[in-house]
Amino acid sequence: MNTTMSSAPGHAGLAFARWTFRLAAAYGVLTLAPMYWFESSFATDNPPALTHPEFFYGFLGVALAWQVLFWTIGRDPLRHRPAMVAAILEKFGYGAAVLVLQALGRANAPVLTFAVVDLLLGCLFVASFMATSTRAPSGGSSRAPAPQAGEDNGSTADATPLYLVTTLRTARFQANAIDPHYAFLDDLRRAGSLVMSGRFGDGSGGAYVLRAANLDAAGTIARQDPLHATGSSRISVREWYAR
Repeated sequence: MNTTMSSAPGHAGLAFARWTFRLAAAYGVLTLAPMYWFESSFATDNPPALTHPEFFYGFLGVALAWQVLFWTIGRDPLRHRPAMVAAILEKFGYGAAVLVLQALGRANAPVLTFAVVDLLLGCLFVASFMATSTRAPSGGSSRAPAPQAGEDNGSTADATPLYLVTTLRTARFQANAIDPHYAFLDDLRRAGSLVMSGRFGDGSGGAYVLRAANLDAAGTIARQDPLHATGSSRISVREWYAR
């Protein structure tokens, strides 16, 4: 396997994005939901009094809807990665506006605290967006080579390749690597990178099929498999076109 290029998001990058958006959603719900019961005290502590309560409750409804989006992104960062752009704009839009209002003397200190938290979350969202990038590296290509004599002559020029990973047990096989291997596959499945997986009937190992930007990216993912990391299995990755 070529190890010089990598474009697939790593296991750590996916985990970072997953937990960033889940924590953002939890924080948002915990800070916003109680405000439904504090309209009167909010108006007292932050004069003048509310003259259009529909705006107050409308803001809460929209803001809570964003938390649902954050949680959805956190469940599957790769599938919902385009929505991260909207999430980033939402966080920076509010935070930047409050900073400007504070500079003009039109925002109080408690609101500024929430704005700073939103700006921090916006930075974490940007980091998550970058950590889950699947852009093919410069000069790289996942286009399939022309079929050779004796191979399937079906056209693959416009097909999207998958990547077949085989794991064959070595003399250094460790049984305690199996559960971490299954957890690794579960993470890939939740991230939308794993198509299918299974073991060989003779007990010699197994195989799984990945979605990735190219062969190098698939190799990067496969090398994070605990079976490979512990030396329990010999891993190979091949470009594969399902019929």
